[in-house]
Amino acid sequence: MKNRIINRIKSLSYKNDSPHFLLAVSGGIDSMVMLDFFVKNQSNIDCKISACHINHNYHSKSLKMSKIVSDYCNKNNIEHFNVILKKQVLNNNIESQLRKKRYNELEKIRTKINAHYIITAHHFDDQIETLKNELEVVGFYFSDHPLKHYPKKFFEIQNIDYFNDIVMDESIKKIRLCGSVLDIKERSNKDGRK
Repeated sequence: MKNRIINRIKSLSYKNDSPHFLLAVSGGIDSMVMLDFFVKNQSNIDCKISACHINHNYHSKSLKMSKIVSDYCNKNNIEHFNVILKKQVLNNNIESQLRKKRYNELEKIRTKINAHYIITAHHFDDQIETLKNELEVVGFYFSDHPLKHYPKKFFEIQNIDYFNDIVMDESIKKIRLCGSVLDIKERSNKDGRK
């Protein structure tokens, strides 16, 4: 697999010049593996690499992720850029809006450093990452639900009623649900009682 990836990258030579790749690095596992792959194979690929981290300023680990990327790049002498976006209130389709901002910033950096390509990394579980971010930022899932993709058979084997069956069956008067408490926020009513 490694050789297939290297050969594919080599096929991207740019006008008889060694290609210059701008790697979009979030600090997540997918992009850090990509960055590490390029660092360890740079001589085999015969390319120049630069990295760019876009800090959306939108979740609690934003600064930690920036530091992970900067530390790795500094340790490996990789030219890198850390772009911090101004925090904005985003109402709907947050992931799409942030993606658009991210790609606009990446293109600005690519042009500035005269890189030939922008490379991103996405793993199979990107939807899980999106759901995690939704839960962290908004407090609930709105683009999907993590259990939705389990086959109905999984629930039957575990002797658990499938949620859609419960909702559709009007004869069911009482159900038992389980979940995880992720955070507790004490609130007061208008009388000051908690």
